[in-house]
Amino acid sequence: MVTFQREIRRQAILETAATMLTEMPVSALSLNELSRRVGLAKSNVLRYFESREAVLLELLGQLAHDFLVEVGEQLPDLVEKDEPARARANTVASAIAGIERSQRP
Repeated sequence: MVTFQREIRRQAILETAATMLTEMPVSALSLNELSRRVGLAKSNVLRYFESREAVLLELLGQLAHDFLVEVGEQLPDLVEKDEPARARANTVASAIAGIERSQRP
């Protein structure tokens, strides 16, 4: 149960940081403001993440994972196995560019 609550708090911190990044540049995101918004003392936030950069790296990892899952789901339906390599490469590049554009806020 402690592990479950810990994960809930970690996710709350990450979600709050993600929201903050829609409002401000990365350089403006501070642990002080993050802890205030998530409702924890800064020292408690540091129990879940070693630093501001650790929070940002975790967010980046989640975004990269979600992106790769989406690409992996879409590509098999888009790429024709019998097409020449150049055509398949163009299809893949177009699909990735389209996915990347659809994920922008």
